[in-house]
Amino acid sequence: MSSLPLITGLFFEDFQVGQKGVSATRTITEHDIVAFAGLSGDFNLIHVDAEFAKTTPFGQRVAHGLLGLAIASGLAVQTGVLGANVMAFREVNEWKFIKPIFIGDTVHVEMEIAELKALRRLGGGLLPAMIGKILPYTIVFLVVLGISDFVLFKFFELPLRGARGLLVLAGCLFVVSCQLIGSLLALLLRPMATAVSIGTLLTAPAFGFMGVGFPRLGMNAFAYGWGELLPCTWYLMARVDQTIRGTPVDLSWKPILVLAAFVAALTSLTALRTRNMRGPLGRIA
Repeated sequence: MSSLPLITGLFFEDFQVGQKGVSATRTITEHDIVAFAGLSGDFNLIHVDAEFAKTTPFGQRVAHGLLGLAIASGLAVQTGVLGANVMAFREVNEWKFIKPIFIGDTVHVEMEIAELKALRRLGGGLLPAMIGKILPYTIVFLVVLGISDFVLFKFFELPLRGARGLLVLAGCLFVVSCQLIGSLLALLLRPMATAVSIGTLLTAPAFGFMGVGFPRLGMNAFAYGWGELLPCTWYLMARVDQTIRGTPVDLSWKPILVLAAFVAALTSLTALRTRNMRGPLGRIA
């Protein structure tokens, strides 16, 4: 069980069930109660009339219940866990006012991640939400890839003997599949550093096993099989087909279809994992 780090910018993948955190303290003042009464319009005598409050079971003025909730919300935000990463405050589950808060009481917030739950509707649904996350990076990577290809074809005169459309399609599928691998690892492995480490371990042999420095036909079964599990291997095959070889279109579909299968399978697994997770619902005490 890890602790909630007091930093700004925790997102869905950063939370773990069982994480705990404690806020700073705050002392409730008479000004707090009077100001909240003016803001909310709740001038109930139990809050604002000291003489009347003496006749109640509490014997003194008590803070508004919702004032306590508001202060708890503020203290939680001040921890840095809730900040610009929060999209909306959707609900408060089973909040109970067990004890009164008096003037002079010092309070704090204890937070625990009770469960993780992905929103069912986010930007029109899960798939649009995933697309919204991946699309901007896809565009950036494709622009970089396009600039690189322009330099290779224009200035270094790399041959382009095949279909440009298939080359572009292969590039798009390759970029998306790589992002989905990263997304899936981030959802499956905690903390994020572990996901990055495992991702590096899986892809580190890529340049060797995909056949860049050594022909794949000369590799043993382990290296050959590992290479086939990497999208970059199939993208390289598609690039060679459409540049140097000039493979006819009807014989060029295998690496394209394999890349499409990568995208379909990884999208399904990522969506399934996201649906099975419960989103960060903090329990504030």
